[in-house]
Amino acid sequence: MESNLITSALPTETNPAALTKPAPQANTLPAQMPARSYWHMVLRQLLRDPVAMTSALILLIFIIAAIFAPWLAPADPYKTSMLQRLMPIGAEHHWLGTDELGRDMVTRLMYGGRISLLMGVVPVLGAFIIGTTVGLFAGYVGGRVNMLTMRSLDVF
Repeated sequence: MESNLITSALPTETNPAALTKPAPQANTLPAQMPARSYWHMVLRQLLRDPVAMTSALILLIFIIAAIFAPWLAPADPYKTSMLQRLMPIGAEHHWLGTDELGRDMVTRLMYGGRISLLMGVVPVLGAFIIGTTVGLFAGYVGGRVNMLTMRSLDVF
């Protein structure tokens, strides 16, 4: 009886199913996960962090409010009113109150954010453009020009 079990598993002309079945392997490995880069894992952890996402959302709201201040601002940032000066937070039509000249604080913050964003972005873009141009030139020419450029920029 044991010989029938052994011979039935062997491929023969009378047993065509045994020819098409792959032999079971004892050491089968599970399907491997695709390799993820370092930055993909950092982004995944960042997206799962509620404090980071809340902070990013608040920053995004501030940036959008600053960029679209002319359309979103509730009042004119330069209009003064001595009757509405020093209104408290939560006053009607003035969410954050007014300053000593009666100007709306929300509007002033929106317009002030525009200037702050401009002062942060313009120098970075300028440094990027100048640095890229000088670096490309020095790398293209090479030799003493490259060495002189590197050493002079290392000092600064």
